[in-house]
Amino acid sequence: MKFLEQLAEQIVGLGVSSFQDMAIILPNKRAQRMLLHEIAKLIDKPVFAPTIFASNDFIETLSPLKKIDQLELLTQLFASYKSCHSAENEDFNDFLSWAVVFLNDINDIDLQIANGEDIFNNLADEKEFSIPFGQGEISESQKHTIDFYKMLSGLYIDFKSRMLQQQTGYEGLVYRDCAENMSEYIPKLSFKKYVFAGFHVLSPSELKIVYYLK
Repeated sequence: MKFLEQLAEQIVGLGVSSFQDMAIILPNKRAQRMLLHEIAKLIDKPVFAPTIFASNDFIETLSPLKKIDQLELLTQLFASYKSCHSAENEDFNDFLSWAVVFLNDINDIDLQIANGEDIFNNLADEKEFSIPFGQGEISESQKHTIDFYKMLSGLYIDFKSRMLQQQTGYEGLVYRDCAENMSEYIPKLSFKKYVFAGFHVLSPSELKIVYYLK
C-alpha cells in the first residue's frame, strides 16, 4: 500500500487539471481500484479521475484484435491442424493431449517477439538428429514423431494467419500486434501523458510499447 500512497501523491502533485490527459497503466485491476482510492483521499473537491488501466485492458484498448477464450482458441487451432496435417479423422481428444501446451508455447513466443517459425523448425531438426546415427530404418513411431514436429512450424503460421484474418487472438498475439503496430494504433488514444507503475518484469512486447510511448 505504501507504494500506491506514494504514487498517488506524485500523480496528484502533477495537478488535477492534467488528469484528463493522463493514462496510468498498472499490472492488474486490484492495483487499479486501490490507486483510485488513494487518489480520492488526497482530493477535497469533485474532479474527474485520471484514466487508470490494468495492463491487459490497455493493450486490448489499443489492438483491434479481440482476445478469445481458450475453448474458442482450441476450436480454431483444431481447424488449422486439420488443414496443415490432413487430419480429417483426427480424434479431438488426441489433439487436446498436446494442443494446450502448444497454445502456451506460442503465447510465450509472441510475448517475447521471437521468430516462431525458426523455433519450431529448430525443434524439428533436433528431434530428427536425436535418432541414433547408424540405426538404419527408423520405426513408424519415430517417423510419426518427426512428422509431427515438422508440422508445427506450418501450424503456427496458419493459426496466426487465421487469427489475424478473424481479428481475434490469444494474449501473446494481441501484445505482439500492439508492439509491432504502435504508430498505427496510438492515435486512437488522446492521452498526452502515460504513467507505467508497479511492474516488476516486462515482456519484450511490453517493453517495446513503453519505449515507443517514451
